[in-house]
Amino acid sequence: MKQIYKLFNPLGEIAPDSWGSQLQCPVCSCEYTHFAPPILKKNDNYEAWEGRGSAIKIPMYCEFGHEWEIVIGFHKGWCFMGIDNEKKMNEYNTEKYL
Repeated sequence: MKQIYKLFNPLGEIAPDSWGSQLQCPVCSCEYTHFAPPILKKNDNYEAWEGRGSAIKIPMYCEFGHEWEIVIGFHKGWCFMGIDNEKKMNEYNTEKYL
């Protein structure tokens, strides 16, 4: 799992600060990103993610055809957040997320 800092756009000035940080594609830095329904993986045997515990995975994609997951994983009382499964989509098709 890669560090989450790659997702934050330092130039995101189009929204008020109260909205939080603007996400960008970790592959190409595109600001036009979308998410699909989250996936909850409950497991305690290093199967849900790299750590020992459950994980929440949020599938993401950008308008230039890249996709990735934001992962929040639990491991022995700690929660970790990162990026996983970065890849280039063969064909840009948003309908698979609807």
